[in-house]
Amino acid sequence: MEDRFNEFEDENKFDNENSFGNETRTENSFTKQNTSFENSVPPIIQQKDLPNAVGALVLGIVSIVGTFCYGMGFIAGIVGLILAITAGKEAEKNPGLYTEKSIKNAKTGKILSLIGLGIVVFLILIFVVIAIANPNSF
Repeated sequence: MEDRFNEFEDENKFDNENSFGNETRTENSFTKQNTSFENSVPPIIQQKDLPNAVGALVLGIVSIVGTFCYGMGFIAGIVGLILAITAGKEAEKNPGLYTEKSIKNAKTGKILSLIGLGIVVFLILIFVVIAIANPNSF
């Protein structure tokens, strides 16, 4: 029985050696496949916040509130509008790089700044009309 086991071992050894006595290794299709995910998955670009989007939003709110404080909302409205426009241009240059939330903040800041500037211009026109109609009222 031992001889039979040795014969089997010798046959197995013969199958794993080539004619030069070196061991050969057979690779199956599973070991040839690339099992790492580095080459198969594209790199994920992490989105970031749009610069000046929050500033445009804050200044848009301040422009509306500030219109009733001696027209100080005019300055905040202009600066907020400039920040919102530059943020919007940056988002258009690099779509997909910035978060949707920050893009919406920039758009909302632009709208609020325009509303604040509109209120200031409307109030100035009212004061001008009143001043022209009643020159002695001021």
